[in-house]
Amino acid sequence: MVTLRSLGRLLCSLALAAPLALSSCFLLPREEEILAPPLAEPPQITYRTHAVARGDLRNTIRAFGSFVSASASDVFFERRGGRLRELHVKIGDEVSAGQLLAELYTDDLDADIVQSRLNLERAELALRRATEQADDRFTLEFARADRDLAVLRLEELEADLARELELAEVTGGAGETVRRLRQRVAEQGIAVRKAVLTVQRIEESENPIAVQMARVDVEAARVHLQRLIDQRDTMRLYAPIDGVVTWINRQVREGEHVPTFLDVLRIADPTDLVFEYQGRDAGRFEIGMDCVVSVRDAEYPGTVVLTPRSVPFEQIEQFRDTVRIVVEEPIPDMRIGMSATAQLVLAERNDVLVLPSRAVQRYATRRYVHVLADGVRVERDVEVGLETPTEVEIVRGLEEGEEVVLR
Repeated sequence: MVTLRSLGRLLCSLALAAPLALSSCFLLPREEEILAPPLAEPPQITYRTHAVARGDLRNTIRAFGSFVSASASDVFFERRGGRLRELHVKIGDEVSAGQLLAELYTDDLDADIVQSRLNLERAELALRRATEQADDRFTLEFARADRDLAVLRLEELEADLARELELAEVTGGAGETVRRLRQRVAEQGIAVRKAVLTVQRIEESENPIAVQMARVDVEAARVHLQRLIDQRDTMRLYAPIDGVVTWINRQVREGEHVPTFLDVLRIADPTDLVFEYQGRDAGRFEIGMDCVVSVRDAEYPGTVVLTPRSVPFEQIEQFRDTVRIVVEEPIPDMRIGMSATAQLVLAERNDVLVLPSRAVQRYATRRYVHVLADGVRVERDVEVGLETPTEVEIVRGLEEGEEVVLR
C-alpha cells in the first residue's frame, strides 16, 4: 500500500537523479510531528463508611397475631349423621350450656317416643294398682287383731254366762243377768264371724307376685323410652359451654347430609382470651417466656403458655406453628379477633461494639470487614457475637472509632 510519506520519498529520490525535477520536491507539504497523548488524572475513590461505636443490642421477635378464646369448642355429630333439619343459631349468637344448636331429621323416632311415654304411663298405673292391693297386708294385720280380740271377748262373755248359769241352778232360777249375758254372747258371736270373714277377704286379695311383675313392666318401659331419647339426642347438637358462636361450617346447610365428625360450628368463651401467633418463628418460643403485647400503641406484659412442643401428641396438627400468650393485665374493649403484636427478647447486650449487618461480609465460616486506614481500604477479620436482622456485635478485630466501609 502506497502512503503519502512513501510517495514523497520516491519523488525526492527521483529529483536527486534528475536536477531538473529537484525543485518539485519542495512543493510537497511538510510532515507534522506526532504529539504524545495527554496523561489523565485518576478519579478519586470515595467510600461510604460507618464509625465503630458502642451501644445496646437486642435480638427480638415481632409476632403479629390476634386474640382468640382459650375456651373454644368445636361441635359435631359424633354417633350418627343425617340430613340437617334445622340450624337454630347464627354467627355472633350467645348460647348457654345445654342449649339446642342443630338437629337432624328424626323420621318416625318422635312418634316412637310418644308411644313409649304412653306405655310407661300405663305400666306405672298398673304398678300403682298392684301396690295398693299389696298395701292391704297392713289392713290384714289389723283385721286379724280385730278378729282375735273379738274371739277373746266372746270367750270372756261365755265364761261369765257359764258362771251365771251355775249360780241360777243353785238359786233355782235364771235372772235378768243371765238374759243380758246370753244376748251379749250372741252379739259378740256375730262380731267374731264378721272379723273372720274380713280376714279371709283380705287374704284372698293379697298377691305379691303381681306387684313384682308390675314393677318389671315399669322398668322395661322406662329403659325403652330412655333408649329412644338417647337415640334422638345423637341427632341433636347441644352447646357444651356458655359462649358465642364464632364460626359455622359453610358445608352445613339445611336439608343437606351432614356426616359424623364434621365440625358444624364453634363456640368460644369471650371472657377467656389469649394472644395467638402462627408462623415460622413459633419454634423459638418457650413455655414461661416473658414478652410484651402491643395493642393500639399500648404495651402489656405477657407470658407464653403454649408452644408447638408443649401440646399433646393428638393436638400437634391443630397447634402446629402456634404460640399462645396470656396477657397479665386487662385490656380495655378486648374482643375475639382483635389484632396485636407480641415482642419477645431472645438476647440482649449492653455497651458493646455495634456495626450495621451490611458492613460485615462472610466467606464460608469467615467474617471480615473493610477498614479505611489513611484513605486505603484494608481487609480485616473480625469475631461477631449477637446478631440481629440489622446490626451485629463485634467481639474482636475492631476498635471503637475505626471507620468501616459499608457495602
